[in-house]
Amino acid sequence: MKKRFTEGKFGGMSVPDPKRLKELKTAKNRLKKLLAESTLENEVTREAL
Repeated sequence: MKKRFTEGKFGGMSVPDPKRLKELKTAKNRLKKLLAESTLENEVTREAL
């Protein structure tokens, strides 16, 4: 099945949607990394006490 670019839409998304989706995925990955680092730091602090 071939996807077509018609009337500003691709696969049911408007043209800006894929860019926004990529931005959201990047932000999600950054936040997940920050959470993991914070969790690790908390564990190390607990072990030190």
